[in-house]
Amino acid sequence: MLITKSIIKAAIPCAAKKDTRYYLNGALFEWTNSDKRLRVISTNGLVLSAFSVEVPYCEDPDFSITVPIEVLIYVSKIKSPAEELKPNGDGWQFADKLFTPIDGKFLDYRRVIPDFKGRVSSPANFDPDLLVLARKALAAYYDKKAVFIFHLEQYGYDGAAMHNGQNDAMVVVMPARLTKRDEPALEYRGFV
Repeated sequence: MLITKSIIKAAIPCAAKKDTRYYLNGALFEWTNSDKRLRVISTNGLVLSAFSVEVPYCEDPDFSITVPIEVLIYVSKIKSPAEELKPNGDGWQFADKLFTPIDGKFLDYRRVIPDFKGRVSSPANFDPDLLVLARKALAAYYDKKAVFIFHLEQYGYDGAAMHNGQNDAMVVVMPARLTKRDEPALEYRGFV
């Protein structure tokens, strides 16, 4: 299956790099023949990117693998518009890089993406660095040359979704937790 560089580069900013939860140190690549879509999910536990592209034809059977971050970084630096991801013997191959997928169950990302239907909006505190990661992931997916205005939707104290109004790319940012130490600053900003 050919994977475009924009998807690979978009998954990298939100992926964990050296997390003790080893199954987060990469990106989940999930393909099902039933809906002909490839989903690429990455998270560091605070920000999650979810990208989905239609692949009209693919001979590969259904699969769900977590590609290590080192492999993603390596493949993102190759000078070509797309690279092939395929099974190879007991392991997998991405471009010319052989690797073993990360063993372990990636989190159920469908439970993390908020459902905004019929909910009332209220403010939450977001770490600006996480919003920068979200914007960076979306900019990589849509190509840095393109200009997009991304919307940040947040209801209640759940995570916020940054997107461009379509369902193919979304980054979910978890709000910062309030602590006693944060109260004076939050009160000043009008969050308390």
